[in-house]
Amino acid sequence: NLKNGGGEENVKLWNYIANLPGFRTYLKHKQYENWSKVQKLETSMKKMGVPMTANSFYAKKYAFAVMCAVLANVVILLSNYSEKTNLLNDYAESFQTTYATDEAYTQILVDTAQEMTKYHLKDKNVTAEDLNKMVYEEIVSKGTIQKVADAQQVTQEVVNRITKYKGIYYQWYYVLITILAALIGYRLPDKMLKNRQKAMEMDMEDEIIQFQSIALIMMHIKEATVENTLEWMEKFAKCFKGSITECLLNIDSG
Repeated sequence: NLKNGGGEENVKLWNYIANLPGFRTYLKHKQYENWSKVQKLETSMKKMGVPMTANSFYAKKYAFAVMCAVLANVVILLSNYSEKTNLLNDYAESFQTTYATDEAYTQILVDTAQEMTKYHLKDKNVTAEDLNKMVYEEIVSKGTIQKVADAQQVTQEVVNRITKYKGIYYQWYYVLITILAALIGYRLPDKMLKNRQKAMEMDMEDEIIQFQSIALIMMHIKEATVENTLEWMEKFAKCFKGSITECLLNIDSG
């Protein structure tokens, strides 16, 4: 057997998932449907020294798909939450162009906008025009904002924020993003296995060149035998170590 030389992969989790009731039956059915593909996969993993069955590998693929789908949704939900939080609390640049005369008055504009935004979020089935009218009348009635232009600006800020806030929810295209993330996750173990195979093939090529060098050196030593040559090759072997060891064990039997 050819060995990759890397540490053995911990497959306890994948074995556990592969043996879950119901899922094990599904994997067995999938194995029967793709028998030649499964055999090719197991042969390939065996050559690379991957201590994993085909069922465990498929369990890993499905697990990666679920993890990527969950991760995508976590990112989406956190993004929505962050955007909503900013709409309710971040007014740092909202009144930079106002006619406010001092910081205290600017803070009054911010506090009024924040209060009105949170209060009117509960309003349902209200048009933007009606909401604009209600907010403006409430601001004027409070009397804390004297200028009409400032009252109108705060009103517009409140209406815009409420409109944006209510427009943030789980969109239909998030489902497509989730499916795409799951597909990427499902294909990821295949990509990792191919990369491992390429790395092993490169190691094999380097090792063959090394063996050729050893053979050339041993050719010029009179006392050298086939067994001596194999012993030296075994010392430097990594990918072919198992095969060379087997040759040495069976050298007497021809």
